[in-house]
Amino acid sequence: MKDTRKAVITDLPQLAELFDQYRIFYHKSSDIPAASDFYRKELKIKTLKFSLQKKTEF
Repeated sequence: MKDTRKAVITDLPQLAELFDQYRIFYHKSSDIPAASDFYRKELKIKTLKFSLQKKTEF
């Protein structure tokens, strides 16, 4: 069963880390503070919507 929910401000560290890994994959420099700032603004003004799914073990 999938456990999906909307992202909230307390998810910011995980979202920032995910975005930072995306940047690194595309050969950009790591910048977690910038990623955190971006997601913090987006979560507050709700222009983007994020859904998180909890990984379940079988």
